[in-house]
Amino acid sequence: MPDKLVTVASFDLAAQAHLCKARLEDEGIQCAIIDENIASIHWGYSIAVGGIKVQVRQANAHKALQVLQRQPPGAGPAENEDTERPAREPRCPACHSTDVYYHKLSRRLIFLSILLLGFPIPFLKRKWVCEKCGHQWKAG
Repeated sequence: MPDKLVTVASFDLAAQAHLCKARLEDEGIQCAIIDENIASIHWGYSIAVGGIKVQVRQANAHKALQVLQRQPPGAGPAENEDTERPAREPRCPACHSTDVYYHKLSRRLIFLSILLLGFPIPFLKRKWVCEKCGHQWKAG
């Protein structure tokens, strides 16, 4: 009796499945992509059938899972690359406070300008406002 095929990975996109297949074939594991055509018809069908599946022979399933769990070369951050960058908080240019908020335009004003003029008023700009000192500046 020939080996059964077992699913070792499932993907939403065909490109991801083909990358997985290439990794397995580089390790000498024969595999097949199943349900790719069904998924290309409509994405909803892909969900219904469980995605685009990569299948291998049952005898090679353990080795295939080990290959897929390893991180591919070049996928991680470079050794000298800073992995955690602190998020830049907006600061007031006058008092350097971080207690600032982004003042958005009124939806009513935008709606009225579109209704009356046929387009939004272009010269109104959004701006940052400092809670501490009240300073206002353009976003940018």
